[in-house]
Amino acid sequence: MSKNPITCNGCFSYGASLYKVFDDPKNWTNAVEECRCRGGFLAEIESAEENSFIKNIAKERFAATGAIYYWLGAYNFNQDSDMEWIRNPSKPMPFTDWFEVPPSCTECFSYASSIYKVIEDTVNWEMARDNCYNLGGKLVEMETQDENDFIKSILTVRNANITGNTIYYLGGYKFKADENIRWISTSSLEMPFTDMAPGEPNNPTSELCLGTIKYFGFQWVDLPCAWLHPYICEFVH
Repeated sequence: MSKNPITCNGCFSYGASLYKVFDDPKNWTNAVEECRCRGGFLAEIESAEENSFIKNIAKERFAATGAIYYWLGAYNFNQDSDMEWIRNPSKPMPFTDWFEVPPSCTECFSYASSIYKVIEDTVNWEMARDNCYNLGGKLVEMETQDENDFIKSILTVRNANITGNTIYYLGGYKFKADENIRWISTSSLEMPFTDMAPGEPNNPTSELCLGTIKYFGFQWVDLPCAWLHPYICEFVH
């Protein structure tokens, strides 16, 4: 966010401020410095109206790029249960909008810092992605062997008495023809862990979405995005 940037192509205006969304991933400290060098600061949201404006921008960016997380200008200066905006570290935030796991999140599963919800409604991949986003989460992204084993154990128990070859959508997508499938929240990075089934992915031009399939012990496969499948949402604390 900036009061008067030198150049601000693709900026958004609200009240007395201009906002610029940067999709290249950085850590929080580097994001702070990037905004400072451009004459601004990481966005500090001070009202419900401003928050709604920013959330609408984020939703539009999500639809265009798949990006889920963006840094804001807050930091826990006092190492307690609250954060403060970096320009006003001695004052409490005048407005907050903390994520809470949906109240209807029955039969959820917890692992490390995430909560998972298996949703059996069958939809295409794009709708599954959007449904998780609208609930405050994302399509699940398994980043370690342990997390993957946890999800596989849930699905194995859940499908123990079910006949047929169940498939669940995951949060992987093939963004570019010359790259591998990547997690939608880190689309510029290779996956740190994979569990592809034998011979997968096998259709890199027509099967751009990622799923986990019962036939291969819930290993991963590439899939046509238009197929209708259940899916798994992940909510990060």
